[in-house]
Amino acid sequence: MPSLADSARADRFLPLPQGRTEAGAPRRTGVEIEFGGLHEDRVAEVVVAGLGGHVARRDANTVTLEGTDIGTVEILLDTKFRKSDPGPVRAALLDWARSVVPVELVTAPLPFEDLPKVEALRAALREAGASGTRRGA
Repeated sequence: MPSLADSARADRFLPLPQGRTEAGAPRRTGVEIEFGGLHEDRVAEVVVAGLGGHVARRDANTVTLEGTDIGTVEILLDTKFRKSDPGPVRAALLDWARSVVPVELVTAPLPFEDLPKVEALRAALREAGASGTRRGA
């Protein structure tokens, strides 16, 4: 089975309006994908299966992956409660929130040529059960 990186199509993205920074370096783009329907741990499994890497850090509602084909990826529950003091109230709120609060996948700034890999990842997440929100895919 080909990896997501192998199946990514470069022609799905228009070039950036300004492909270089003022210093002349290639411009990079950070990506955030917001969705429901999958637990953070399942999202991590989909990312690692398609783009490689490993879990570098995990807490109650954030998984950090390193070494993927697109660099560091964070997967987190998109709520302000994730930064509150740990304890039983926070844990209960986070467990409840999973049923109504979206998960967010955040990449480090990527070079333009890596954007198709993110699109292939989005498709793999949808296939795994991710559902869109009004603000995300």
